[in-house]
Amino acid sequence: GKAGSTVGVGNYTIGSGLLIFWKQDRFELKDYGARAYSNDNGRHFQWVKLYDKEEDITILMTNTHMSINPMADDGLNRDVERGNFLRSSEAEELVTFWEDTVGDTPLFATGDYNAKIYSDPHVEYMMRGIYQPSVDAAIDSDGNSTVDFCYVNTASMEVEKYEMLNNDYIDEQGDSTAMSDHSPVITYAIYN
Repeated sequence: GKAGSTVGVGNYTIGSGLLIFWKQDRFELKDYGARAYSNDNGRHFQWVKLYDKEEDITILMTNTHMSINPMADDGLNRDVERGNFLRSSEAEELVTFWEDTVGDTPLFATGDYNAKIYSDPHVEYMMRGIYQPSVDAAIDSDGNSTVDFCYVNTASMEVEKYEMLNNDYIDEQGDSTAMSDHSPVITYAIYN
């Protein structure tokens, strides 16, 4: 917008901290929803369909926060095997939603996947052949991914650049402290 003007921000949120924002001057909300994963672990994903007024195209965006490794029976350690199982089942449900909903619509699928790249659940997404993490799809990658990703369907868009922002907080003494174990991900893409 013009200097000094405010841009309206639309948002869609559900109860456990998931949030999707968009610029209302560019995007118009067409449809939205949320779905709990069936593994009864309290995790879910949300989605919005947005009409891009500048490009005359509708896009789909999903956002998720997948399961962590739960405590093992001994109450002292994390059950990595159970965590992998939970994330894999969640990944299967999310990919099925993409397949049933996306078609040739550009997809941006963001979230905290609680798994490093090339491990479950990411292999589930990439095995389908059209979903790719923007860190791999980018021509010029500026970051090392951890557990936060943006997936795109490369049949409908081309990723120009992917980067992760620094999430450090500098205190009054000049010490750097990470505000979170996550870093914001930015993906620059062009619709095909």
